[in-house]
Amino acid sequence: MKKIFLLIFFFNSLFANFYGDAINEFNNGNKEKGLKQLRHICDIGNGGAQFCLDIGDKFLKGEILPKNLTYAKEFYNITCKKDYSVGCLKEATIYFKEGKTKKALDIAIKACKNGGSSSCFLVALIYKEENNKQGFFDFLKEACNKNSYKACHELGIVYTQGLDNIVSIDNKKAYELFDNSCIKGKYKAACAMKAEFYVYGAYVKKDLFIAEFMLKDLCDKNEKVGCIFLNKLNKEYDLSKNKNYLTSKEKFRNEQIKRRYTVDIRTNLMWQDNKDSVTVKYNQKEAKNYCKNLELGGFHDWELPVYESMLDTLIDKKSKTNTTPIILNSIKGIYWTPISYYGRVEKRGVSFKNPLGIVDIDENSLNYVRCVRKNK
Repeated sequence: MKKIFLLIFFFNSLFANFYGDAINEFNNGNKEKGLKQLRHICDIGNGGAQFCLDIGDKFLKGEILPKNLTYAKEFYNITCKKDYSVGCLKEATIYFKEGKTKKALDIAIKACKNGGSSSCFLVALIYKEENNKQGFFDFLKEACNKNSYKACHELGIVYTQGLDNIVSIDNKKAYELFDNSCIKGKYKAACAMKAEFYVYGAYVKKDLFIAEFMLKDLCDKNEKVGCIFLNKLNKEYDLSKNKNYLTSKEKFRNEQIKRRYTVDIRTNLMWQDNKDSVTVKYNQKEAKNYCKNLELGGFHDWELPVYESMLDTLIDKKSKTNTTPIILNSIKGIYWTPISYYGRVEKRGVSFKNPLGIVDIDENSLNYVRCVRKNK
């Protein structure tokens, strides 16, 4: 195994050196020789495809190699023929910007059929510009079905407005698309649109407390769309006196106390939220077993949360305990996560006390536990 690894390392190093030499030849005035070597790199099976894509990028951006769209398209085309859909997308995008719509469509449609969701989305955008509404809708749907969450967000907008005789207004479908893009795709614009549904009670029950929480979270993370929607919400409503807001907030808190867990509408994760989460400390092995054996709210499939979940959704620097306000039981302390590697260093916990973030702690040290599960 070690010999195989060394052989692969040697080959990759040799390949990279050959690539560097080809670029130097081109930049030192030996243009044709440099191009010949660069094209040869692309011809070395699928192994050269990533280098070929990188060459196209350098010609496109004018970085290391001089900017040249003709060469960029050539190397993207070679990459595309090796079934690297991102090469097809970049080649088609250049043609589209050059006004060569038919050529762009031919390339993007082929890439879309081969599984490239971004290429499907590009086809939709081209059809939209050409006022081909049926083509726009069909390829937008195709891109969404292939997990382009940006496309799903755009499709959601279509369902909120309708599209001539092709699509009727359907708030249920729109909400489901925004919800999916927000939770699975973490697409922030979709999260903002989801919050808007709670503002106006479209399909879901009107809930200004949930809407404000989601929009404030986006705005605090410097998401412009969240700030815009939050400012609009505060102009329309005086939340300090609004009956819907105050009633929803009280109901949310009462349910938390009763259930002893919190459902985060941003992620659909359920977080343990009882006294244990701020009073009991374990070493890492004990913490893992604690979550594994935890029975809470009738659920038995709790686990230690990965550090990304805690960093992305639980830490709130504006809170007194540096914890998001939807968590009632919080404390400035260190919480266990499974062993993970962050910057190639083994880490085991997340700190809610300064300095905030992922930390390296001894597996035998005693720290807090907040278990999590997916709300299925």
